[in-house]
Amino acid sequence: MKHLNVLIATILFFTINDIVAQTANDPWQIGLSFNAVDVYPTGAQGDDPFAPQGDFFEDVFNFSDHWNFGGPSVSLSRSVYKGFSIGARVSINLVKKIDGLDNVKYPYFAAGGFLKQTFASSKKVRPFITVGYGISDFDYSDNRKFELLSGNTSRNINGGIGFEFKLFEFIGMSIESTFHNPLESTGVRHFRHQFGLFYAFGKKDTDKDGIKDKDDKCPEEPGLKEFNGCPDTDGDKIPDNNDECPEEFGTEMMNGCPDADEDGIADKDDECPQEKGSVELNGCPDTDEDGVADKNDKCPD
Repeated sequence: MKHLNVLIATILFFTINDIVAQTANDPWQIGLSFNAVDVYPTGAQGDDPFAPQGDFFEDVFNFSDHWNFGGPSVSLSRSVYKGFSIGARVSINLVKKIDGLDNVKYPYFAAGGFLKQTFASSKKVRPFITVGYGISDFDYSDNRKFELLSGNTSRNINGGIGFEFKLFEFIGMSIESTFHNPLESTGVRHFRHQFGLFYAFGKKDTDKDGIKDKDDKCPEEPGLKEFNGCPDTDGDKIPDNNDECPEEFGTEMMNGCPDADEDGIADKDDECPQEKGSVELNGCPDTDEDGVADKNDKCPD
């Protein structure tokens, strides 16, 4: 276990250094958890090294008899799109509780990558699911010395569910359960449960306009600082979110729309946009003031 502790400390050191090297606008999350390994409710039969065990999900919450508490897990992930993130995790433990075996102490090591989808990402309680691929090692050999690529190391695929609880702006708590299914006969089917804290850092900037989402009124559209992150497509100094004609240069009086004939009626509502007219005649002139717009008047004068 001494070698495992050195390894986990080394990984944590380089993880933290990697964090510092990232750009200020990249959203990252680092987590530090305690894990509990359980090999019992896995339906392990046949070639599984610890078979037979219980049926799948049998006694899954039997903490006292089956859960091996105490090992640390360290994770690092990066959000890439609307609650979807990619990450990596490393975990160690010492497995002492295996149904049918007495007086065992099997060093455990696992590492791998995962994909994570978080739901209700704006809420204080956020459910999530994960799928992953990695390696795990139960060192049940006679010497029981940790070896990363020992004969007992197996590749595995895994999937899990969990919840995040937002405690403060950047700090939260996470609980998660994952099931690991080995791809080699030397591998051990097992659950790993994790509970701990995470720290979210980096200034999330979805549209990459240099303005943090929390300060950006248009977080999904690149914009200008003077308009709190909103764009001004036509350059009329009226942001698109307040501009009724965002692609036509206009005036503030006309809510961003042009008024070519300056009759106080925006061109989009003006039936005669090049001739000054009245509101009553939808922007058209009435030269002889007979109540009939010139365009419809056979005798406009």
